[in-house]
Amino acid sequence: MCARSRQPDLTFVQHDVHRELLGEILGSVLDDAVVGLMVTGSVARGDAYPGSDLDLYALLRRGESRPFSSEVRRGIVVEISYADFELAERQIEERPMSVYRYLDGRSLYDPLGLLSRLVEIARKRFDTYEVSKEERERVAYWLESARVKMTAAREAGDVLRAAFVADTTSWPLLEGMWAAAGKPVPPNGSVLPHRGDLEGAFPQVGETLRRLFLGDATERIEASLELTDGTLTLLRRA
Repeated sequence: MCARSRQPDLTFVQHDVHRELLGEILGSVLDDAVVGLMVTGSVARGDAYPGSDLDLYALLRRGESRPFSSEVRRGIVVEISYADFELAERQIEERPMSVYRYLDGRSLYDPLGLLSRLVEIARKRFDTYEVSKEERERVAYWLESARVKMTAAREAGDVLRAAFVADTTSWPLLEGMWAAAGKPVPPNGSVLPHRGDLEGAFPQVGETLRRLFLGDATERIEASLELTDGTLTLLRRA
């Protein structure tokens, strides 16, 4: 039996619905143009919910291309991204966020070892990542502006406005925190699973993020200001 016809090990998949879907669609995905296939995102990391998306990444033969695919099967959104090796390598360099696809991914089919090579490239990109001076300045300007607005509203007793600023600047704040830690910011769905990457720069970051997103209005404002001040200090020190 050839490698392509063997069923890959799916024991890492936590929920039956995702495991069954993978079993159903592997045959149609693994055609002659595909030289690598991995599961990415929450299913690969092991923190998926039963209703979470199923994300697949298919590596194509050199020069091949296919459009992104998305469909709903059994009530689950199944998304498949495609690239050949050259495009994948270029994306790692040009879009640092893409490294998390490989760092979190679980390979299902890699007869030529190309996905393994991309994982190594992504790991090196992650380990040696440097934030440009221009990016640090851009993020610092945005966060300083938000901090001024938040502080002014809080001191005037306008909790609503201060909490609004804290909530609407949460993503730029996360971008700034990862920049301050010298790492590329993860995709939205991977931020909380990767919060441990920030612990060296932000002690007790998990608890502070909990207050930022789950606290009452006053707690969210204070957590946002605390993280903003810490981020600005690190960005200006770099």
